[in-house]
Amino acid sequence: MFVIAHRGANRYAPQNTIEAFKKALEQNADGVETDVHMTKDGHIVLCHNSTIKATSDGKGKIKEKYLAELFSYDFGSWFGSVYANTNIPTIDEFLQTMKEKDAGIIDIEVKPNAYNSREIVSRIIKLAQGYGLTQKLLISSFDIEILKTVKQINPCITTGYLYPKIGEIVRRWFSSP
Repeated sequence: MFVIAHRGANRYAPQNTIEAFKKALEQNADGVETDVHMTKDGHIVLCHNSTIKATSDGKGKIKEKYLAELFSYDFGSWFGSVYANTNIPTIDEFLQTMKEKDAGIIDIEVKPNAYNSREIVSRIIKLAQGYGLTQKLLISSFDIEILKTVKQINPCITTGYLYPKIGEIVRRWFSSP
């Protein structure tokens, strides 16, 4: 069994922040999970939702914002004053941290209908290769087409299909003779 910290150690630091990922690994998690989105100017950033309202002092969709604008928002104060002025992490910062901290499993979730999902997947794989993290990379999604794209780009990348509790697969399991 593996322990993968969902959005990092999100009970100890703001979710999907570099600090949350570091804390998860310090607490001996086998790996971490994060979610990615692309900005208007093509940068990949880490955030659970496609909007920033729940985890920052800003609002709006990530795909409609430039990276510089996202950096002007505070992604930590909502969690506690010690995290004031925390920036939204980029995929590069995340992968560099995972390399430095020697994470065992790096689970990157690509959301269904993600803005530029094929480009996101392609760039994540290329960056992971550059950081020497391909063997530790797991790309997960609720969208099977995204996972097929991963395998088209690099069949050696581990993929994980996510599904809700009452998803189609579960319904088939319970309705099978």
